[in-house]
Amino acid sequence: PPTCITASEVVELLTNSIHQAYSIEGVSRIMESEPNERATASIILYSHHLHCLISVGDCQAALINEAGEIFQRIQPTKYNDEVMAQARSMFLQIELTRGGKTIEELRTQMPGRAFIEPLRRGQKLFQNNPKAPDLYQYWVIDGFPVDPSKGITIHKIPEQTKRIILASDGYPILHTTLKETEKELKELIKEE
Repeated sequence: PPTCITASEVVELLTNSIHQAYSIEGVSRIMESEPNERATASIILYSHHLHCLISVGDCQAALINEAGEIFQRIQPTKYNDEVMAQARSMFLQIELTRGGKTIEELRTQMPGRAFIEPLRRGQKLFQNNPKAPDLYQYWVIDGFPVDPSKGITIHKIPEQTKRIILASDGYPILHTTLKETEKELKELIKEE
């Protein structure tokens, strides 16, 4: 492998590897027309050579200084996720206002999740799709080309950075330790 590789080359290498797997399995055409079936990954990585973070999708990072404090958070958001969160919230508020269902019933039965499911599945039509409306486009590693100008984000690492935490979007809030981050996640899940 090359010792000096650009962010675009990294993404292209990963993308091509997935697309090659589709070809080997004979499913390339299906994956092109059915984005819900694609293997999909968001990624964030640190390039020592470029002294930066390279990301595609909604992974996140926290930069920690000499004092052991987080001084910068990198938390990309996807417009589609915001729309779905608002739609789900409104649906649940309607259900509560109508009466007949308790908050506990809404938590266990999850009708809000079912309500947004068509949006969640439908948004895949915007995934790695340069023809989709810009507002709804989003980019991931899925075996299909990522537009470098829209889908690859480069974050330069400031000099005061002593440690970097990388994580998926599964952790809503990053703390300086995994234990604290996991505790926060458990509390949020319990509240939700």
